[in-house]
Amino acid sequence: MLTISRRAAVVLFAVASMAVGLDARLQFDSQETLRFDTDTLLPGVILPPGDYTFEVHHSDGSLVRVRAGRSDRVVFAGHARVTERPRGLKTNKSIIFGQVGDGQPLPIVGWFPRDRVVGYEFDYRTLTR
Repeated sequence: MLTISRRAAVVLFAVASMAVGLDARLQFDSQETLRFDTDTLLPGVILPPGDYTFEVHHSDGSLVRVRAGRSDRVVFAGHARVTERPRGLKTNKSIIFGQVGDGQPLPIVGWFPRDRVVGYEFDYRTLTR
């Protein structure tokens, strides 16, 4: 039979409560996995061709995180400007690219989660990462 002292129970409860609180602070939503067939660019990082999961922090609506594929490896985390979906951008389209010269990575100017009225514009001048 397992017996736990009162002090051990209090410590276990405190540790469990902190873990739950930490998990709540790190929750992201508006998750969307996108595939790029060419090098793309986010402020401060070049994304080689592949799948990337974009998500936004649930309580800080401007913090965008990008993970490699469906893994936990974060390749970008930074603040973006929350903005309305541009008129004419279909609700099934998610990315707006900027213009570059031949052979240069395509800069991602904005991510607009599918079927959402708002999106996130990336500022290449501040390079927050």
